Amino acid sequence: APTALEVDSALKLIDGFLTDLSARAPQAVRDRERHAAIEKAKQEWECTADALTAMVCLLDADGLILRANRVVEHWGLGSVGVVVGKRAHAVLHPDCTHASCRVAQWLQGALRKLRGGDPQEFEFYSPAGDQTLQFTLRPMRIDDAAAPEPPDTRSVLVVTDVSALRRAQKALENVNLNLESRVRVRTRELDESNRDLRKEVERREHAEHELRASRNNLALLSEQLIQAQEGERRRIALELHDSVGQSLSAIKYTLERAIIMVQRPNLDRKSTRLNSSHLG
Repeated sequence: APTALEVDSALKLIDGFLTDLSARAPQAVRDRERHAAIEKAKQEWECTADALTAMVCLLDADGLILRANRVVEHWGLGSVGVVVGKRAHAVLHPDCTHASCRVAQWLQGALRKLRGGDPQEFEFYSPAGDQTLQFTLRPMRIDDAAAPEPPDTRSVLVVTDVSALRRAQKALENVNLNLESRVRVRTRELDESNRDLRKEVERREHAEHELRASRNNLALLSEQLIQAQEGERRRIALELHDSVGQSLSAIKYTLERAIIMVQRPNLDRKSTRLNSSHLG
């Protein structure tokens, strides 16, 4: 049978174990809660990324896709599990075999330039599908030589379909061009109308000037006519005074002599006197 000392030692050992176990239990609970919170935040972040309209991919230093949101499935590029491990160009242009593909060249050059920490942007238009994609490549963290941790060589690629926006901008540009063209046409028409109006004003001013000149000429002619009439009246008056007046005076004188002769007794001589040339 165990001695009292051994029993006491065993009880102390069990008590220490229970004390240590009770001290470790809250730490384990906190660790589980922290891991659960991290997983929940990751799920919420993934749901947020999946709800975006842009394709978001996490790339490694070689441009391979490490993670992607579900926009790749909405765009018909494959499932998330399928695109992981592929290059972004192979996912976006699965059938592209052109060595001079602008998207592939930009991705390669952007990954090299990204080491400086500056984001890289690029826009590509595909006439085949009338689609315009906007690419933005950003580093996960800017390289810092003084940082104790090694630099993060991963990057985030955001691909946004801006086709509707560019079509709207193009339509707006066409509307503006059409409006500018209409404004130019209307301005030209207004200029022509103003030019015609100025010509009409000049024509009316010329006609008014001619009318004033005609009125002045008419007034001058009227004055000359009145002067001619007055001159003619004076001439007729002079003629009447010089010729007719003298004849009338002669007739008057002859008649007066005839009356005197009629009053005399010698009548035959009077008749002869009346038939003389003075009455002719």
